Amino acid sequence: MFIHVVNTGETLWSISRQYGVRLDSIIQLNQIKNPSCIIKGQSLLIPSNEQTISTHFAYKQRTPTPRKRFGTIEVNAFIEASENSDQTRLIHEYSPYITYLSIFSHTVTREGTLLEINDRQLISSAIQNNTAPLMVVSNYVNGKFDSDVVHCILSDKNIQDKLIDNIIYTIKEKKYYGVNVDFEHILPDDRKPLNSFLTHFKSKLKKYGILLTTSVLPKYSDEHTSPRYSAYDYFTHGITADRVILMTYEWGWFGGPPMPVAPCNQLKNVLDFVNTSIPKHKAMMGIPLYSYDWELPYIKENVIANTLTPHHALELAQKQKTVIHYDTIAQVPYFNYLDSTGKQHIVWFEDARSIKAKFELVHKYGLGGISYWSIGRQFPQNWLLLHHLFEIKKVL
Repeated sequence: MFIHVVNTGETLWSISRQYGVRLDSIIQLNQIKNPSCIIKGQSLLIPSNEQTISTHFAYKQRTPTPRKRFGTIEVNAFIEASENSDQTRLIHEYSPYITYLSIFSHTVTREGTLLEINDRQLISSAIQNNTAPLMVVSNYVNGKFDSDVVHCILSDKNIQDKLIDNIIYTIKEKKYYGVNVDFEHILPDDRKPLNSFLTHFKSKLKKYGILLTTSVLPKYSDEHTSPRYSAYDYFTHGITADRVILMTYEWGWFGGPPMPVAPCNQLKNVLDFVNTSIPKHKAMMGIPLYSYDWELPYIKENVIANTLTPHHALELAQKQKTVIHYDTIAQVPYFNYLDSTGKQHIVWFEDARSIKAKFELVHKYGLGGISYWSIGRQFPQNWLLLHHLFEIKKVL
């Protein structure tokens, strides 16, 4: 499988002739709705298992690349529990590519209890599709992560024990495979109490053979000064947890200035630190399955970006008949357009090139896997490349 970037004047027919593959194969592989509408800068996956007619392409085929050349990894994917019956279809569709399905989320309370969610059908569907369901416990309250909730828990040993007992009971009763601790916006002074909690929690889970994963915000060193990041002790997470999910996204976020959501140059900085602090087989690099559309000029705290799937971002670029550019440092595509009112916009999104660059980082650093936030967002090229480059480990 190859990636072709569309140039001026090219059509799907001319591209199919160039590589010696059927036109309908390219259309089907990239789920193209309108074959007459491709644009400069668009990335296309080209199948490599058909007869070639291009001399250049035939030359490249003399030394074929192994189908799973990046080896075996584990893949985690988050899913937000809801009343949507379509979620079981999503699990069936994506289960071949996923090791763990992390169901977001059971919210913890100050008293050490858990708020119930509609997760039983998701758990059942995951198990039926040989995907291990993970129970996500978080401090996500009323649309935001609550620092005080975590602080109350970490300040009282009795509340911690009560919370741990409630989590273990829920895991066993609902047949979860493991648990993900997703505590965010933790107070800097709660760093040591969090470490102690995780160590104690792991000792309890070990008795039952329950997998422990943690989610951590990305940082470049242990001297990170931002209060949001300093509570995450990568070294302790690496020793204690079975898997550490790196939330390596949201450099560009809906309330901030326009920039790539997950730029590769920043990912490298994080992974350099991970390489010194977390066993590489435990580390799972986060990948976003979403994009943002910002109105320009950006005005701080006054512009909220619109969230798009990568597939919808591409459709928007096609509709606007704009050119897709590629930032070679961040290794992420973007485009500009004018809306119906004449206002400027910029969209940073993911495509086949940017996802392949991220997969190459996973391979280069020898990480144990990747983690997606979150399934249900259309991005067919991602799953095709994942399947093409990696063998996905299953634990069920």
